[in-house]
Amino acid sequence: FSHISRWSQMTILAWLVLELTESPWRVSLIGACGFAPTLLLGCIVGDGLASYPDERRDRAEWTMAAHSFGAALQNLLLEASARGLGAYWMAAPLYAQDAVREVLDLPEGWRPQALVALGRPLADYEPFDRPAPDVGGSLIRR
Repeated sequence: FSHISRWSQMTILAWLVLELTESPWRVSLIGACGFAPTLLLGCIVGDGLASYPDERRDRAEWTMAAHSFGAALQNLLLEASARGLGAYWMAAPLYAQDAVREVLDLPEGWRPQALVALGRPLADYEPFDRPAPDVGGSLIRR
């Protein structure tokens, strides 16, 4: 019965969020939050970034920040795995930065990039086999 109760709660909560906000995106955020004990939001901010007078270098600085963010997030996922936690990277905030800032009342300069759901895997979880990628067509030798 606990599964039915949880499903009922999530359905009612989703309906309420949709009625109050008329935002399917917010409903999906509530759905994601319901299945993970911890949900982390990663943002890039301009603090510490160099500022350039020309748009090309300024854009490159933000691109390097995005690369650094991805590397940091990968390290977080690896550490979670090493500690026996399940972790799932969701890029949805990258596509809805304004909505995320509004819903979470974040400062204007914050650029939401990703959500990471963290939790303990189910006791009977078995990872599926992943075939080794064929990188032969992706490499160029000169």
